Amino acid sequence: MATGRKMYLILYLKSGQGWGKGIITDFIQRYVLGTQLVYKTSDPQTILGSFNGQLLGKVLLLLEEMPTEKSQWNSLYRALKDKVTSDTIEIP
Repeated sequence: MATGRKMYLILYLKSGQGWGKGIITDFIQRYVLGTQLVYKTSDPQTILGSFNGQLLGKVLLLLEEMPTEKSQWNSLYRALKDKVTSDTIEIP
């Protein structure tokens, strides 16, 4: 990711509230990549919706507070899978 090449994986961190999951992504955003290359949101429609222009030029997308129930997560994962595993992402 730091070299600008597309990564073909999702890192999913799940634990209770206040357990410090954000420490890892905050460190990467602040000290490794910089805030200009990272987009953070709690809305999965950012990538799944029709308008995702805010992702242009970003190398890391942080989706926070995603569903934790198995059925909701499986639905979101299926929608994200194509975006993650394809070589390109369409940005209208």
